[in-house]
Parts: sequence; C-alpha cells; structure tokens
Amino acid sequence: MNGNWYPWGQQPIAYKQIFRLLSASVHARTTRTALLWAPNN
Repeated sequence: MNGNWYPWGQQPIAYKQIFRLLSASVHARTTRTALLWAPNN
C-alpha cells in the first residue's frame, strides 16, 4: 500500500477495494482459506 509499484499503491481507497474483490473471489471458491490484511506501514 505504501509503494508505487501497483496501480492501487499509495491509494488507500483503491487498496481496500482490490483487497475486498480478491477476498470475495477467494471465499466464493473455498471456505478453507483465511486472508489477512497487513499493509506495509
């Protein structure tokens, strides 16, 4: 989140949207997965 190497880097709203999209996609396929939101800094 604090780097500029991804389009959503340094953009907290976009970062949260991408994380939620990824999370929903993973959870739609399996219930045996945990996701951890751990932004760097």
